[in-house]
Amino acid sequence: SSVIWCGAIPFVLMPTLQIATIPMCGMLSFFVSKIDEISAELQNPFGYDISDIGMGAINGRLQREVAQSVLIYNHYDASPLPWTVSGAGNAM
Repeated sequence: SSVIWCGAIPFVLMPTLQIATIPMCGMLSFFVSKIDEISAELQNPFGYDISDIGMGAINGRLQREVAQSVLIYNHYDASPLPWTVSGAGNAM
């Protein structure tokens, strides 16, 4: 669709820009092609290319943080609280 647009834009600009139509169409075609490339990259951000989002690193960090939180929680939950019957967390 962007190729069709870039092919039709000189006919639209010719009456107003005259000879400046050629460089203007070149610049517009460049910008449209770059926007098309950006949109193609944004459609699939998860993969193994250098510009993709590193889900493996994000997942590994999340697993480490959850494991650390569980260890800290278990450390503080190990001793029975004064208002509980046992250390299992049963209320009186």
